[in-house]
Amino acid sequence: MENEYFIPDIEDIYIGYELEHLSANGYIETKFEINSSLHALQELIKLNQIRVPYLTKEQIEAEGWEYEKEIKTVQCYDKENIFIAYSEKTHRMLIRKHNNETWKTIYFGRCKDINAFRKIIKLLEI
Repeated sequence: MENEYFIPDIEDIYIGYELEHLSANGYIETKFEINSSLHALQELIKLNQIRVPYLTKEQIEAEGWEYEKEIKTVQCYDKENIFIAYSEKTHRMLIRKHNNETWKTIYFGRCKDINAFRKIIKLLEI
């Protein structure tokens, strides 16, 4: 992938949001905590010292989703009666649920990182 990271918008960050920040030893993985300084975080974002990795196949699998196959540039995952198709190129995700012999689309949209993935899954109650 050409760009493996993006700089998040301050509005997207919430308690528990996973990100990386630049330190003297390189980038360090961390979570935004309740006692973190929002002002300091804003300054680090302005200085391009905060980044978030784009969602990967490995992260999706670590959340319990079984990799099925890849069709062109789209990765497909399955878990019980739920199907996910995700493109690392466009950061678009399709989630479909199987109900009584039919598939219903329950989500189609952007999903750039593990934070968004977890939030979507939680909101859909999957």
